[in-house]
Amino acid sequence: MPADSIDAPKVQQGMRDAWNESQSSDAANRHEEGGCIVRESDGTFAVERRPRGEGASIRPSPRDSFRRYNGKEVIGEFRTHPNPPVDESGQSWAQGGQEGDWGGIAAENYPGDSYIISRDHVWCVGPDG
Repeated sequence: MPADSIDAPKVQQGMRDAWNESQSSDAANRHEEGGCIVRESDGTFAVERRPRGEGASIRPSPRDSFRRYNGKEVIGEFRTHPNPPVDESGQSWAQGGQEGDWGGIAAENYPGDSYIISRDHVWCVGPDG
Protein backbone atom coordinates (compact mmCIF):
# COMPACT_ATOMS: atom_id res chain seq x y z
CA MET A 1 0.00 0.00 0.00
CA PRO A 2 1.32 3.46 -0.70
CA ALA A 3 2.87 4.98 2.41
CA ASP A 4 0.61 8.01 2.21
CA SER A 5 -2.73 6.26 2.86
CA ILE A 6 -2.44 6.91 6.61
CA ASP A 7 -1.62 10.52 5.77
CA ALA A 8 -4.74 11.01 3.64
CA PRO A 9 -7.00 13.65 5.24
CA LYS A 10 -10.15 11.52 4.81
CA VAL A 11 -8.45 8.55 6.49
CA GLN A 12 -7.21 10.65 9.41
CA GLN A 13 -10.64 12.25 9.86
CA GLY A 14 -12.39 8.88 9.69
CA MET A 15 -10.08 7.51 12.37
CA ARG A 16 -10.61 10.58 14.58
CA ASP A 17 -14.38 10.27 14.19
CA ALA A 18 -14.26 6.57 15.10
CA TRP A 19 -12.18 7.33 18.19
CA ASN A 20 -14.58 10.05 19.34
CA GLU A 21 -17.60 7.82 18.76
CA SER A 22 -15.96 5.04 20.83
CA GLN A 23 -16.82 7.00 23.99
CA SER A 24 -13.49 6.09 25.56
CA SER A 25 -14.05 8.23 28.66
CA ASP A 26 -17.46 6.69 29.42
CA ALA A 27 -16.95 3.43 31.32
CA ALA A 28 -20.57 2.34 30.80
CA ASN A 29 -20.73 3.08 27.06
CA ARG A 30 -17.25 2.69 25.60
CA HIS A 31 -17.14 0.35 22.63
CA GLU A 32 -15.07 -0.43 19.55
CA GLU A 33 -15.57 1.43 16.29
CA GLY A 34 -13.77 0.91 13.01
CA GLY A 35 -13.89 0.59 9.28
CA CYS A 36 -12.11 -0.17 6.07
CA ILE A 37 -9.43 1.95 4.45
CA VAL A 38 -10.51 2.13 0.83
CA ARG A 39 -9.25 3.48 -2.45
CA GLU A 40 -11.73 5.86 -4.09
CA SER A 41 -12.31 5.81 -7.85
CA ASP A 42 -10.06 8.87 -8.20
CA GLY A 43 -7.19 7.01 -6.47
CA THR A 44 -7.43 8.86 -3.14
CA PHE A 45 -7.86 7.06 0.16
CA ALA A 46 -10.87 7.28 2.45
CA VAL A 47 -12.72 5.16 4.99
CA GLU A 48 -15.95 3.22 4.93
CA ARG A 49 -17.17 2.76 8.47
CA ARG A 50 -18.36 -0.51 9.97
CA PRO A 51 -21.42 -0.89 12.17
CA ARG A 52 -20.70 -0.05 15.81
CA GLY A 53 -18.96 -2.71 17.86
CA GLU A 54 -20.16 -4.17 21.13
CA GLY A 55 -17.93 -3.45 24.11
CA ALA A 56 -14.45 -4.77 23.39
CA SER A 57 -15.17 -6.30 19.99
CA ILE A 58 -16.20 -5.38 16.46
CA ARG A 59 -16.99 -7.57 13.46
CA PRO A 60 -15.03 -7.30 10.20
CA SER A 61 -16.76 -5.62 7.30
CA PRO A 62 -18.20 -8.16 4.83
CA ARG A 63 -16.60 -7.86 1.42
CA ASP A 64 -17.96 -8.99 -1.91
CA SER A 65 -16.36 -11.65 -4.13
CA PHE A 66 -13.99 -8.98 -5.48
CA ARG A 67 -12.93 -8.21 -1.88
CA ARG A 68 -14.62 -4.80 -2.01
CA TYR A 69 -16.72 -3.09 0.64
CA ASN A 70 -19.51 -0.79 -0.51
CA GLY A 71 -18.09 -1.15 -4.01
CA LYS A 72 -14.64 0.17 -3.08
CA GLU A 73 -11.25 -1.54 -3.05
CA VAL A 74 -10.25 -2.34 0.53
CA ILE A 75 -6.63 -1.56 1.34
CA GLY A 76 -6.68 -2.24 5.10
CA GLU A 77 -8.79 -1.73 8.19
CA PHE A 78 -8.76 0.19 11.42
CA ARG A 79 -10.42 -0.26 14.79
CA THR A 80 -10.44 1.48 18.12
CA HIS A 81 -9.44 0.01 21.45
CA PRO A 82 -11.13 2.53 23.75
CA ASN A 83 -10.50 0.78 27.06
CA PRO A 84 -7.73 2.29 29.20
CA PRO A 85 -4.66 0.17 29.99
CA VAL A 86 -6.31 -0.54 33.37
CA ASP A 87 -10.00 0.26 33.68
CA GLU A 88 -12.09 1.45 36.62
CA SER A 89 -12.54 -2.15 37.82
CA GLY A 90 -8.81 -2.90 37.73
CA GLN A 91 -9.01 -5.02 34.55
CA SER A 92 -6.02 -4.76 32.19
CA TRP A 93 -6.63 -4.20 28.47
CA ALA A 94 -4.27 -4.74 25.51
CA GLN A 95 -3.79 -1.39 23.82
CA GLY A 96 -2.13 -2.47 20.58
CA GLY A 97 -4.14 -5.60 20.07
CA GLN A 98 -3.56 -9.24 20.73
CA GLU A 99 -3.30 -12.45 18.74
CA GLY A 100 -6.97 -12.41 17.72
CA ASP A 101 -6.63 -8.89 16.31
CA TRP A 102 -3.42 -9.56 14.42
CA GLY A 103 -4.50 -12.98 13.17
CA GLY A 104 -7.84 -11.59 12.03
CA ILE A 105 -6.11 -8.85 10.06
CA ALA A 106 -3.71 -11.35 8.47
CA ALA A 107 -6.63 -13.62 7.52
CA GLU A 108 -8.28 -10.77 5.61
CA ASN A 109 -5.31 -10.68 3.22
CA TYR A 110 -5.31 -6.91 2.81
CA PRO A 111 -2.73 -5.44 0.43
CA GLY A 112 -1.80 -2.69 2.90
CA ASP A 113 -1.41 -1.81 6.54
CA SER A 114 -4.16 -1.77 9.14
CA TYR A 115 -4.35 0.23 12.36
CA ILE A 116 -5.42 -0.13 15.97
CA ILE A 117 -6.15 3.14 17.73
CA SER A 118 -5.74 3.33 21.51
CA ARG A 119 -5.70 6.24 23.96
CA ASP A 120 -2.03 7.05 23.48
CA HIS A 121 -0.95 5.40 20.23
CA VAL A 122 -1.92 4.40 16.73
CA TRP A 123 -0.52 0.91 16.12
CA CYS A 124 0.36 -0.18 12.60
CA VAL A 125 -0.33 -3.85 11.77
CA GLY A 126 1.20 -5.13 8.53
CA PRO A 127 -0.74 -7.34 6.11
CA ASP A 128 0.85 -10.43 7.68
CA GLY A 129 -0.48 -9.50 11.14
